[in-house]
Amino acid sequence: MQALIWLFESSMGEWQSLAPYENLSLGKEVSQVFHLIVIILNLILLLNTVLAILSETYVRYSQMSLGLYYDGVIAATPPTSTTSTTVH
Repeated sequence: MQALIWLFESSMGEWQSLAPYENLSLGKEVSQVFHLIVIILNLILLLNTVLAILSETYVRYSQMSLGLYYDGVIAATPPTSTTSTTVH
């Protein structure tokens, strides 16, 4: 559990020394490379999630873009008087 917390903290920018990896049986270098790969994959997944959310929002609003534009134009135009004069 401590390893997951440490990976989360380091992916959020809380870099401490890589001292916990020094006594592992795989070796210090293999452990550090694994740690960096996990962080990079985590960042790629987060970026992919953000892009998916943005693209879904774009698809939703692109169908309404013309109507939203016209609503903005109508709201920005000043009101005109509607009094009519009749000629006899």
